[in-house]
Amino acid sequence: MIENLLKISIIFVLLSLVAISSCIKDITVDLPQAEPCMVVDGYVDFDDYPIVFLSKSTAYFQELDTNAVNETIITDAKATVIVSDGSINDTLQYLPIQHWPYKCFIGSKFKGQLNHRYDLKILYDGSTYTSSTYIPDTIPIDTVFPTFMNDTFAVMRINWKDPKNQSNYYTIHVKNQTQAMYYRPYALNHIISDKMSDGQAMSFAMVVKGLERNAYYDNFFTKEERDSFVNKLGDVFCFREGDSVSLKLSTIDNVSYNIWESWYRNYLTDGNPFTNPASVKTNIDAPDGMRAYGFWVGYGCNYRSLYLYSKDSVVPIGGKF
Repeated sequence: MIENLLKISIIFVLLSLVAISSCIKDITVDLPQAEPCMVVDGYVDFDDYPIVFLSKSTAYFQELDTNAVNETIITDAKATVIVSDGSINDTLQYLPIQHWPYKCFIGSKFKGQLNHRYDLKILYDGSTYTSSTYIPDTIPIDTVFPTFMNDTFAVMRINWKDPKNQSNYYTIHVKNQTQAMYYRPYALNHIISDKMSDGQAMSFAMVVKGLERNAYYDNFFTKEERDSFVNKLGDVFCFREGDSVSLKLSTIDNVSYNIWESWYRNYLTDGNPFTNPASVKTNIDAPDGMRAYGFWVGYGCNYRSLYLYSKDSVVPIGGKF
């Protein structure tokens, strides 16, 4: 009796598996491809001309290589970029620059001034994109000095006093003698607010080298260079004796700070299933029914530069270099 029941059970299980397997079919999901959107990377520094990089977004699952990345770049053949200071309209010229993609839209009629608003207009593919930003007053730097991690490698520290009873937002950018432009430090946050430090002494500590952040450049790294990046972190991240270092402490408005804060929040939560999604904010206004990404930011810049002659001798350099 028991043997018969066991046989019947086995037959039932086998028939069930056959029935289930016959119901399984391969399903191919054809995911819709989002239309490319305008991406803006634009800024105007105090006492410098406006600069704007334009590109297009790509589909999430699109395979990226050098050709695909280059095709996202928007040139002057397709777009017109205009910046206004309220009285002068400057149509930016598409010129070479020592920063990927090695050409961008650059102003020539006026430089950024403190406590001034700047309007951006982009004409592209029959549509108009707009934005506005403000350059706040600068906050003077008190001190800049290196902290040597050993006899060779150093990180930088920059100190300043936050004005009392006003909301202030700051960024830090850095370069050395081999770099043509200022970059965000490769590690740690490059923005800070005085929300918890109103009227107090503030600082960016552990400021490391500013490096270009773009996977595009992986195509140009040899295996030896990639191994060097991993095995010689001191050379990659830290300054060393003989370096000339320039730091740019900038004030930004609340809108610009919120954009960068959302970027960091998205970066830190990306891929984490236990956190809420963090969308990156933008201040680029697109036409109805369209979307745009990126930012248009005004920086109230203050510079301090020095030469690391040795661990025990640091020589100030006037202004920026």
